[in-house]
Amino acid sequence: MNDMNKSAKRDAPSDGESYMALMDMFVENGGNPELIEGLTPAAQPAKNRLPHVSTESDALAFARAFRTVYVFGNPECERFVSRYRQAAECLIGGVVVTLTDYFPESDWIFEGLHVLVGMEEVWRRTSSLGLLIRQISTGVKCVPREHVKQNDADRTLDEKTAERLLGFKPLPWMAYMYSDLRRKSDGVEPAQHERLGGLRGFAAEEDAAVALYGRFLAEGREERFAAVEELDAALSFAITPQRRRAYDVPYSLLDALVASGCRAELNGDSAGELHFVESQREVKRCMDSLRGGPH
Repeated sequence: MNDMNKSAKRDAPSDGESYMALMDMFVENGGNPELIEGLTPAAQPAKNRLPHVSTESDALAFARAFRTVYVFGNPECERFVSRYRQAAECLIGGVVVTLTDYFPESDWIFEGLHVLVGMEEVWRRTSSLGLLIRQISTGVKCVPREHVKQNDADRTLDEKTAERLLGFKPLPWMAYMYSDLRRKSDGVEPAQHERLGGLRGFAAEEDAAVALYGRFLAEGREERFAAVEELDAALSFAITPQRRRAYDVPYSLLDALVASGCRAELNGDSAGELHFVESQREVKRCMDSLRGGPH
């Protein structure tokens, strides 16, 4: 048995091998080979830098490569593999463009992707990730009024201007101001990019992040939830590629999972959706523990 375990460990790809496989698959799927020049594995997999992706074709090449290496090639993610290819690819492609074209290079790592994926709250009408993409597409960001800093007060847009740029009536408890995001591929700020009709920001045909996220939102809720679950599991493993044995997981955690699942299944009233979300959170906690992640 010990010999079998040693053999399995010897045959399994190392963190660096998985990362290099991702870069190779990126090019094989049509990604620009110039984007991976100079990218080499670091000591920790989370610190392996991602290529600067700014076009839809490169984003989808990255998405397909990532799924090949970290989803389909990862037995730890088998139960999370989404059968909805379009939703999964558009989500991965959208977040990698958002990360590498709008955030500092120090964030171009798996952990940076994981943060953005965690902002996609499928059960909400508008997620935190959706609000970030809205900054790109409108050039406007929203902040709760009580959180507006004193030196930003004079930047607040009047209600009429905010409604024209956003396309909906502003919420009274939110303050709206021009976004300070800047696209790295060409240095253009969404807030300074003027479009027909006096609008600002980038339309889908002008920005890959806006286009891919819009296509992701066009998918059904089940498809979107499955895509988020798959990517979350794959990134968790890419960042911390080891798991704990099932019998090392505290029984109380597994018990909570079962209880939460039963509650979501049996409760048929208006709170059923909330219980379902709670159940999914327990599933994530359990899987994090199995993978050796945070409790």
